[in-house]
Amino acid sequence: SEGLRGSIGLLGEKSIQTRNGDKQRFTLFGLPLTLALDRSNDLLNPTDGFRIGAALTPFVDTFNPNSRFIVGRLTGTAYLDLSSDKTTILAGRACIASLLDLGTSVVPFDRRIFVGGGGSVRGYAYQSLGPRDGKDPLGGRSSIELSAELRQRISGRFGMAVFVDAGNVWETSTPQPAKGLQYAAGVGGRYYTDFGPLRLDVAVPLNRRKGDDRFGLYVSLGQAF
Repeated sequence: SEGLRGSIGLLGEKSIQTRNGDKQRFTLFGLPLTLALDRSNDLLNPTDGFRIGAALTPFVDTFNPNSRFIVGRLTGTAYLDLSSDKTTILAGRACIASLLDLGTSVVPFDRRIFVGGGGSVRGYAYQSLGPRDGKDPLGGRSSIELSAELRQRISGRFGMAVFVDAGNVWETSTPQPAKGLQYAAGVGGRYYTDFGPLRLDVAVPLNRRKGDDRFGLYVSLGQAF
């Protein structure tokens, strides 16, 4: 219906994954389920309303009956026009994800949960948050992502934004925000075309870890969320 969309599908994946000299074979089948409610007023440049999206995919390895796990994600965004003329917009985003292992087997590395980078926690490298093996991200079994952004139209087609992002990844299936989040802040420029804003963001990690870059640069079409 208008504003409400759902989907169900079938997924098949055969892979050979090698990490640290250990080779593993997987033959997965999944059932991707999604449901999304969109009450915002624009796809690329929302100024009012909200969006809620949920995704759930159960997986099973056909050659290992004990290999069963579920990956779920719930995301919400909201937009508030502080100016009544769409020139000053306060936007917020929250996302929580979890991987639940229903068996006793190893979950394929690429099906673990990763966070970081553009569209996630800006200021950090792509999928770099959470547990690491030296400099290499290991992903995890749960995550939280939070963002707040103030968007200001300056003159004509030009605008700017200031934002704060936070998030992290944990090895447990339940997020553990009390154990710490990674924070970043930044500013961005916007050029509003007839089909949507061109976006340039610069973000700086506020509690930078060893090996993290000092800033991140992001260029895209449409708002960050």
